[in-house]
Amino acid sequence: MIRDLIRIPTINPPGENYEECADYLADRLSEFGASVKVVEVPEDYLDEHYPYRPLHKGYPRYIVLGRVGRGEVLHFNGHYDVVPPGSGWILNPFEPLVEGGRVYGRGSTDMKGGIASLLAALRWAVEEGVKPGVEVEVALVPDEEAGGVGTRYLVESGYVKAGHVVVCEPTTPSRVVVGHKGLVRGVVRVFGRQAHSSIHGAARTRS
Repeated sequence: MIRDLIRIPTINPPGENYEECADYLADRLSEFGASVKVVEVPEDYLDEHYPYRPLHKGYPRYIVLGRVGRGEVLHFNGHYDVVPPGSGWILNPFEPLVEGGRVYGRGSTDMKGGIASLLAALRWAVEEGVKPGVEVEVALVPDEEAGGVGTRYLVESGYVKAGHVVVCEPTTPSRVVVGHKGLVRGVVRVFGRQAHSSIHGAARTRS
């Protein structure tokens, strides 16, 4: 599965091949009995929130929602978009290479590897008849590499209301991290008279 996902170049910006990837992921979820819903992010929402607008024009965005089981909701989140590959590759970044037990290719770590691991684990649990007593909800989203627009729309639109969330981002190979990095932007306004710093006190004394 990881190799199939790498071969779909979901480059963001602008948002290439999202529909192909969403269809592939929806099919994989359906194969082991998950209920699946594909949600398109409205273009007017992207007009307002996509940081690289208007590059999104002509590239629709899709969220793949899968659910298995019943009970309290345990939500797993993963993004399928990747940043542009840039230069310097010694191989085709979208043709995966398996070597020494590792998979090389754009998105193999961040984060198509996380998606493949999640779906493989969920498939195993379903096929083995594991009944965790919760509803496992999977959201596979676009545009994490552009401010998290896909997940933001998912939450603001009320599609998910989970009590617990696991983000399958490759934060560290050795442990599960509680919490997540974030971003806070602020606006600072300074009031006073303009003066050069070499003229000490000028702003204070000038009438």
